[in-house]
Amino acid sequence: NHCCDTEFGTFYGLEPLTLCPIDTTAIVPELLGDEEKAYLNSYHAMVYETLSPHLDNDDRTFLSTLCAAI
Repeated sequence: NHCCDTEFGTFYGLEPLTLCPIDTTAIVPELLGDEEKAYLNSYHAMVYETLSPHLDNDDRTFLSTLCAAI
């Protein structure tokens, strides 16, 4: 849980319950801001780091392609 106290109160963030690469084929990277790119790349790094140890080489390679940084 991520918590943030501000002058407006305490806010909590959410953590993903499932890990699945986000389909980037419909994303135009030039239209994303730096924060959005950083979030997507960070999420994909977490997906790869979490799932790849449980996969064989072919599936790990495929996951690596899906989780490539934009």
